[in-house]
Amino acid sequence: MTTGMMPPLILLIALLMLAGCWPLAQALKHRDQSPLAAFLLFASVLGLVAAAVYFGLTWLVTLLVGTPGLAIGVICLIASVLAGGAAGWQVVRRPPRRRMPD
Repeated sequence: MTTGMMPPLILLIALLMLAGCWPLAQALKHRDQSPLAAFLLFASVLGLVAAAVYFGLTWLVTLLVGTPGLAIGVICLIASVLAGGAAGWQVVRRPPRRRMPD
């Protein structure tokens, strides 16, 4: 695979993963939550938490082991997606907040 093909491939994989969040968010959402709000909450929390956990784990592994191998990188990726999915699940399952009347 050439180096010039990597960014479009990564973008395509990211878009497919984002599209996969829609059915998950709809299956997990609270009954009072709107579908678009559930999707946006789930996708944003999943992405933020997964990125933070992934970079934290790889930083920790690099400090402890040195240069991590491919297997350790995949384990960090799986752990970060699971942590992000759990955080997204918790956020989407909560009932939406109502504004207090003025």
